[in-house]
Amino acid sequence: MLIFLGTFGSEFMLRGVFAVILILSGFVLNIVTRRNTVETNMSGQSQTKVLVWVAASLLVIFMTSSIVPLLKLGIDTSGSNVWIVLKMFGMLIAVSEEQFFRAFATNLFIGRVGVLMGIPLSGVFFAVYHSAVYGTSPSLLIFVALSGTVLSYAAWRTQRVSTPMIAHIINNFLVS
Repeated sequence: MLIFLGTFGSEFMLRGVFAVILILSGFVLNIVTRRNTVETNMSGQSQTKVLVWVAASLLVIFMTSSIVPLLKLGIDTSGSNVWIVLKMFGMLIAVSEEQFFRAFATNLFIGRVGVLMGIPLSGVFFAVYHSAVYGTSPSLLIFVALSGTVLSYAAWRTQRVSTPMIAHIINNFLVS
């Protein structure tokens, strides 16, 4: 994190600091609410389940993105290292968002209102958060809400935050 923040200058510094705050708040809130446990051992069957749900999440996200027009983010892409910076930031923000939205928020919503309401509610919460980036475009917010919902479902099905994290990283890497 420090290398990323120190290397790419002030333009990305604020975004990087925000990502750090987001991931730390996800960790802390997860611990405070005791909604999620970390399992370090993963069987072959669990690995297959994670890969299947990563692929399923990506398929739904890509299908949705072909229907919903995407807006370009307001990041200056004239510099020579910008491609690398965008890819690195896409990975950083994906990890941060998944820690907060899947490890904390999805589990909190499921615990409060159940699976049937909690998973879509988490997707809507994810879209509201992304309105700061995408504005109030209904089609983009629907895309983000559906993407957040499928990532929440994948996290719930596999009981791992790594599943949507991997899918989100791949998506950001391919899209940015």
